[in-house]
Order: sequence, then C-alpha cells, then structure tokens
Amino acid sequence: MAVGLATGGCALGPKLEVPITQNFSEPYTIQWVHAYRGKQGVEIWGKVRRGNYGHTHGHIHLEALTKSGEIIAKTDTYLPKMISHPFVGKSFYGELNVNDVTEVSRLLVEIRINPDP
Repeated sequence: MAVGLATGGCALGPKLEVPITQNFSEPYTIQWVHAYRGKQGVEIWGKVRRGNYGHTHGHIHLEALTKSGEIIAKTDTYLPKMISHPFVGKSFYGELNVNDVTEVSRLLVEIRINPDP
C-alpha cells in the first residue's frame, strides 16, 4: 500500500537573516518572530499572547531599517483576537514593501496599545 503526502501550503522565500528588535507592552508578549524574503519585500510572521485580563486593543507596528537607521518601509497590522491564557498565543502576519531587500539591516516589531500619533 503506497501512502503519499500532498505538498503545498504557503511558499515562503528564504529566511531573512537580520536582527529583529521586539518591543511589547503589557499585557501582551511576543513569543517569536521570523522574517522571510517575499515577492513584494519582507514577510514577517510571528506569535503573540495576552497574559491576564486587560487591554484587548492595539496593533502591531512593523518597520524595516537600513544600516544608518533610516526607515525604508513601515506598516501596521492588527493584533489577532485572543483569549487570556498563559500558554495560548495567536499568529500574526505583516508585509513590508521594500524595493531592495538587501538594504534591510534591521527590523522592528512593536506592539502598540495606543494609536500612532
């Protein structure tokens, strides 16, 4: 009896090996973040969780920076809907449109409770 597995799903580009600065505000924490080269620039995948009951609003702010610290791309993505549980997190995704991915030397992933000014 032959058994085969169907391949498919999402096709990610190569992992982007740059430092990723993670900033978060209670009650949220960032569990992990990975960046990949995408068709339009940089794709960022991660997982956040919410401890204790409290705020359920906010957003995730993403930036791509050059060696000199210049912001070459930024975007915001929504915090996923989640429950308050110490071991349960939710995934998030964001895309930074960058013409030349080789210019990216650092990424910033930040959970912001308050709206941007």
